Amino acid sequence: MRLILIKIHLYLGLVGGALLSVVAITGALYAYEPQLRQWWSEEVEAWEPATALGPRELSETIRSWGWEGEATAFRWPESAKAPVWVIWREESGARQDFMLDALTGRRLPRAEQARAFFHGVLSIHRTLTLGEAGTKIVGASAASLLVLTLSGLFIAVRRWRDAKRVWIPAKSEARAKAPRVRWRFLHRMVGAWATPWLLLMPLTGMVWSFDAYADFLKHLGGSPRFPSYPSLASNLEQESVAWDEIWQRCLEKVPSQTTMRLMMPTKPGQPVRFEWSPEGVASFAMRSKLFLDPGSGYVIEEHPWEEFSAGEQLVRWAYPLHTGRIAGVAGQTVAFFGSLTMPFFFGTGLYLYLARKRKARAAKILNYE
Repeated sequence: MRLILIKIHLYLGLVGGALLSVVAITGALYAYEPQLRQWWSEEVEAWEPATALGPRELSETIRSWGWEGEATAFRWPESAKAPVWVIWREESGARQDFMLDALTGRRLPRAEQARAFFHGVLSIHRTLTLGEAGTKIVGASAASLLVLTLSGLFIAVRRWRDAKRVWIPAKSEARAKAPRVRWRFLHRMVGAWATPWLLLMPLTGMVWSFDAYADFLKHLGGSPRFPSYPSLASNLEQESVAWDEIWQRCLEKVPSQTTMRLMMPTKPGQPVRFEWSPEGVASFAMRSKLFLDPGSGYVIEEHPWEEFSAGEQLVRWAYPLHTGRIAGVAGQTVAFFGSLTMPFFFGTGLYLYLARKRKARAAKILNYE
């Protein structure tokens, strides 16, 4: 059995190690995304929901620059000194992304560069820039990481009565000078101590790769409380948008500083969707939703975060757990170094494989002579 696990661990690591390293390195880059984006972007004055420009003012600002079309989404960040993100659809259908000062509407080119960079990093991390096919490939690599982690742990535990040596090495191992012995020791030791994170990463990451897996987690906590979004009674396209009424309803839900997102309808019959993070949650992934009539601002339906089923909330916990943001900077640091263990495992594993092949070849030549 142990020999079979060794073969699985070896060949799965050689085949998938490079791909896992790419996914892990981009994940490490994304770990400090909020701090890096703020460092990269221009400085802006602190704002509050009540003082920030609303969707109507932001749209008018962009039109004043000569852009034709309409805004399809707005996002106000949790940080009071971060810019507002506006997604704009031109009349031709092309998409433009603007980062604006929430108080003045000033365009922020460096903030737009930072957004584009991290959008590219996330695209590689989740899809390898290959679209739906890339999503499945990344999901398969995440599943392979589960197999690699568990097989590596069982290989390291030769006898259960000596299992503690997997985490607490003998002095002779720690002081070994031979490169192959030393790298094998480090490969095993880092893997043993990183096991919780190496299991958590694929278990949470596969939520974005496989809809069936996400649905399975949702149904663990019973039937979903909000399985679908509401729609308008009429499918006729609205002639005008009640910006002020919509924004007023939104501000009533967020008296304090928090992440907010306003999604405008892109098809007839769709309502306006407003999302925000309630107080005390770990991430914008845990958000409440409000659906409004675009023509009147009338509230159609509300989906409070507290009323989501246990399974729906479990799926939403995946993001702060996967990124480490559930524990603030300390969690991000764990995510950063945890991600970097993957290229370490691939590099040391490849070295051990080649070293063993060289040793076997040398022994074969010696026997031949």
